[in-house]
Amino acid sequence: PVIDAQVPRTAMDRPDDIAVVLGNRNYENPDVPNVDYAARDARTTKKYLVRTLGFQEENVIYVENADAAAMKRIFGTTSDPRGQLYDWVKPGDSDVFVYYSGHGAPNPETETPYLVPVNSNPNYLSQNGYPVDQLYENLSQVPAESVTVVMEACFSGVSEEGAVVQDISPAVLSVENPVMAMENGLAFTAGTSEQVSTWYNEKKHGLFTYYFLKGLRGAADANEDQAVTAEEMGSYLGEKVPYRAQRMHSRKQTPQVVGQVEGRVLVQYDESVPSQN
Repeated sequence: PVIDAQVPRTAMDRPDDIAVVLGNRNYENPDVPNVDYAARDARTTKKYLVRTLGFQEENVIYVENADAAAMKRIFGTTSDPRGQLYDWVKPGDSDVFVYYSGHGAPNPETETPYLVPVNSNPNYLSQNGYPVDQLYENLSQVPAESVTVVMEACFSGVSEEGAVVQDISPAVLSVENPVMAMENGLAFTAGTSEQVSTWYNEKKHGLFTYYFLKGLRGAADANEDQAVTAEEMGSYLGEKVPYRAQRMHSRKQTPQVVGQVEGRVLVQYDESVPSQN
């Protein structure tokens, strides 16, 4: 796809900003289906962070097939939020960008949403999953100027390839949308809590990620001012993703934007280097 092969370069320079990119494709538990495009989603997102958004490659914490230990190392734990990300941030100067592609699932008993590490058993998420609420709480403790989260995951317990949580009817699985504790935070998520994240097989990406990256190329620049804001990206995703999910699979998928979005610029293009949509 063009979004993989032709990643636009800008003059953005963000020497102090830190990113985390996780792509969980291969799950060790034989009952858990793989997420076919998660690694490609992660690799391409990293390219955009470095070439388009101006992050330094050495400031990107990149992990394919993150296990529970890796997630705790990067984001910290309930008792100690000071993980690798915390240590890399320059207090008050760094903006943080977090991207995750992989399974999410609810704990059937508590309805708590979890990220699913590749070595976890989704039927025991309270023991070996990573709580989404904890992710946001720990991110709120990071002394960053701002935090942006982009999550190609759903928390319905169902994926394109089947159930993530075994031996439980999807009808009884539900979860509240996680509420961010971050006053300086912004989150783009693939859909609502009960929806399934759709794959865009033709483009070999998650549907939400494909349009997020296309938006960064300039397709979301509604007023053509050579910049894409959070509001513009939210509107663009809200237009493109639901229509394509409905057309391909007769499925509802409604991306969500939560947090402090007013005026935040995601990408800025130079007049001499037009955006590529």
